Amino acid sequence: MYEIVAGVGFIMRLMIDEKYQRQGYGRATTIELIRRLKLCPNVEVIATSHLKENKIAARLYQSLGFRQWDISYAISHPTEVYLKLEN
Repeated sequence: MYEIVAGVGFIMRLMIDEKYQRQGYGRATTIELIRRLKLCPNVEVIATSHLKENKIAARLYQSLGFRQWDISYAISHPTEVYLKLEN
């Protein structure tokens, strides 16, 4: 799931069935989402978030170029880590 609001293409949730995890489907899906969001002329930033304890998601997003995004919204959601894609 993703949404585009105020120039931000935000990947809201990416869920892969447990029996298909750790087979590259999450990476492939995220790469495709990034490709599609880059095609949208009104998307200025691609961003996402994950729970702080989700180390697998953290590694995936970091390996794809996402970096911590210090936005004020994150203050009221302390269990989440917000990331944006660095170009």
